[in-house]
Amino acid sequence: MKIIKSLSSTISFTVMLMVFSVSFSSCKDPVKDLISSEKKIISFYFLKTLNPALVNDTIFGTINETDHTVSVIIPQTGFNVTSLKASFTVTELTSIAIGNKLQECGITQNNFTSAQNYTVTALDGSTQTYVVTVTVQATAANLMNRNVLFSTFKKESGVPTDLSIYSLEI
Repeated sequence: MKIIKSLSSTISFTVMLMVFSVSFSSCKDPVKDLISSEKKIISFYFLKTLNPALVNDTIFGTINETDHTVSVIIPQTGFNVTSLKASFTVTELTSIAIGNKLQECGITQNNFTSAQNYTVTALDGSTQTYVVTVTVQATAANLMNRNVLFSTFKKESGVPTDLSIYSLEI
């Protein structure tokens, strides 16, 4: 009888402890825990299929998470950046905008002649702004494909004395 009474007390104590711990753990707001504050640009790029004037199929941006910047270099002389359609990946359940204009991946056109401030908004309403800069930069291969270089020189007594280099744009 004493063993049954002791076992009964132990069971009662365990059940009370379980109810007590459940009531404390349920004090957390489960909805608040589901609302994320994560807000990042994960990838940023331009596709030739959406921007036909590009020479490369894809041009990826470099994301600096510390400074919250994205740098894109387009290796094409004279490329027009006034109406580019950017493609990007952001953290789940976020929105992305330039000013009040929501951005749609691969759809929204923007003028990148100056830096653009992309603001990523998390589900909890917090924001993070990324400064996106697009630079058009000629490469050596790009220049060689557009220009023919040739040189001439004068010889006096078999020794070159005057060297001239000419460039002819094709």
